[in-house]
Amino acid sequence: MAGDDERIRELVLRAAADIDENAAVSCQVEDGNVILEGIVSSDEDAYRLEDAVRDIPGVRTITNDLLVERFGASVHSSIEGVDLSPDFTSEVGTPDYLESVSEAEPYTPPIDPVVKSDRSTDGIEMLNGFAEMADEEAAVAQLPGTPRGDDELREAVLAALHSDSATTDLAVDVEVQDGTVILRGTVPSLEDADLVESVASQVPGVEEVQEELLIEGL
Repeated sequence: MAGDDERIRELVLRAAADIDENAAVSCQVEDGNVILEGIVSSDEDAYRLEDAVRDIPGVRTITNDLLVERFGASVHSSIEGVDLSPDFTSEVGTPDYLESVSEAEPYTPPIDPVVKSDRSTDGIEMLNGFAEMADEEAAVAQLPGTPRGDDELREAVLAALHSDSATTDLAVDVEVQDGTVILRGTVPSLEDADLVESVASQVPGVEEVQEELLIEGL
């Protein structure tokens, strides 16, 4: 059986050279089971080699792990001295909802995770997002100071909801009575309702949050 495997291996490598002389193909053969590895020039060459191996007497199964070489293309980035290279260094828009309204700047929601307080030693529980925050203070929505009245507190809660990537697209009505935030509206899921309540509760000055949100379809 070992002699048959070696014969199959030699025929596979010969077939690979016939199909693409520049291909870097190797193979493993055990009891007639062939594993093709290496790099070929195109998908077509990979399929052609697989078909050729299938016709070799003694081959039982084929595992095609071949990779296809990809060629990069060079593009001229200037026309008559004008630089056409894209500039990715300048920032567009602002993650501050209130600033985007007052300054007529494009609003770009942040991607920081939503957090809420818990009973752990860290005091923070991640609910959603892409990376851990540096500390507790960074986890709280960055607002310009603690609000002093219900109207100012309402604006701060709305800004926090619009500024968080998990709640920015949710239609939520906010009412504030003596520091108590009342959330109304309709959201897609219970998880969204929990996220809205969590974000609102993190706003400095909020005494209590009453979540009266409705869930779509319920």
